[in-house]
Amino acid sequence: MEREFPETQAICCIFKDLTLLDDYTIPDSYFKSIEYSILWRIAKQLKKENYNSATQLEVKGRLSEEERTYFLDNEVWRVLSNYEDIANTQNFLNYIDKICKNDIYLTLCDMGMDLFKEYDFEGTKIVPFEFFKKMSSQEIKEFYEYHVNNFGIVDIDKGIKETVIDFTEEYIESTLSGQETGTHFDISGIDINGNDIIAFPKTSYEANGLIEGSFSVLAGYSSVGKSMLVVPLTMAMVYRGEKVVICSNEQSVKPFLDNFLMWTLHEKLKYKNINKKKLKEGRSALTDKDIEMLEKARKIWDEEYKGKIHFIALPTAKMEYVEKKFREYHLKHGCTFFIYDTFKMDFDNKRESAWIGLIEDSRRLADFANKYESSNVKVFATMQCAPHTKGRLFLDENALSNSKQVKEVCQNLFLIRDIYEEEMQEDNKKYYCNPYTARKEVNEKGIEVYNSDPYYLDPNKNYKVLFLDKLREGKNSHQGNYAVILEAEGDNGTLREVCLCKPQRKNINAN
Repeated sequence: MEREFPETQAICCIFKDLTLLDDYTIPDSYFKSIEYSILWRIAKQLKKENYNSATQLEVKGRLSEEERTYFLDNEVWRVLSNYEDIANTQNFLNYIDKICKNDIYLTLCDMGMDLFKEYDFEGTKIVPFEFFKKMSSQEIKEFYEYHVNNFGIVDIDKGIKETVIDFTEEYIESTLSGQETGTHFDISGIDINGNDIIAFPKTSYEANGLIEGSFSVLAGYSSVGKSMLVVPLTMAMVYRGEKVVICSNEQSVKPFLDNFLMWTLHEKLKYKNINKKKLKEGRSALTDKDIEMLEKARKIWDEEYKGKIHFIALPTAKMEYVEKKFREYHLKHGCTFFIYDTFKMDFDNKRESAWIGLIEDSRRLADFANKYESSNVKVFATMQCAPHTKGRLFLDENALSNSKQVKEVCQNLFLIRDIYEEEMQEDNKKYYCNPYTARKEVNEKGIEVYNSDPYYLDPNKNYKVLFLDKLREGKNSHQGNYAVILEAEGDNGTLREVCLCKPQRKNINAN
């Protein structure tokens, strides 16, 4: 189980090309010997100093006096002076894989396994050390995961539930207590004055909340504000007692931090004198009152929200990484509401595999939610609408182009677009969207009915139109011939429902 030489080859590659540290995440534990753990530290230090490669002189110059005692044997320097002979950067992953395999061997030995003993695996006699020689570290890991995952539960599927149809006391009690209702996102908290902070009351009502085990999708055109909608939705979930994880493969944590801070200032504290522009300009643009309110916002966050919202920035869109992180945060931190932002799709790529991959990824998230249904897990993901469908006033799954099969996977499908100026002009009979508010009343016969009142859309404000294309239950946009209008304050990063509308079933780009 030779380890020293792969460590030597790996460290030689790194000193030869320090940009490898940009491409790969390498744990400190990979370099176990004293010499190579020191050299690994120096490599990371040189990378931070913007070196792209390292000479022996540059390495020696960063050794402490105590560390120099470990390098009295010049053999190490002779090795490092022969990069070309010892290591090839094109084989870097092979060297790392050998180190990984060695770590696996050590772990198995610590667990009491004799790697040189003959074992019976499903009727085949194998000696692990010999059997693993031609395997990669990942293949060895998958080999053990397969046998562990299938041990004793080969024919048991937790997704299969069988029962006899009967109106039991448990069923009646769950019905009376409203247990079939999901987590509502109608309001996102209580403001400093004791009033509800409005989020998405109509959408939440029609969807009956987001139930455990559900997978929901929000689709919209590029830059429409999908990520902005995530903020009030997150706060609504936290208000209802959920712990939230936001995973983004598009943005770093900074834009989300800004949006959550703006939400706290504008919605929670009702302080409107700070916008994103002032925030970006920094202290020079802020008044003493502004700074005082920033401190109040930070205090409120610490008291009410700290530790309840986690953020993961992923440099890749590989779903196995997303799924792994979601599972980790659920099992280790008790998180129950997971947001994935965003499914990426190259609509110029006509290959069938491109959109099939997206559908398969959506199924993986749906399966994750379903697997942990009993633990109240829910998943919400964003994705893009196909650019060539832009201009359609009444959106449905066709806005997803070839990826519209996602609708068959999710329980809820929402679609969002910007409102067009023509839709707000009452005298434009062709495109006017007829905005209105609905109120519930009891008529003279004692029957509850809904009446509507016209709603004025301010042409100076920014509005979005949200379509409820598929709902687990409730009346969707097609059935009710309606959509929800959201008011967006981009400078403040806030978004909320204001009214309903009846969009025309036309294309505004059509002649």
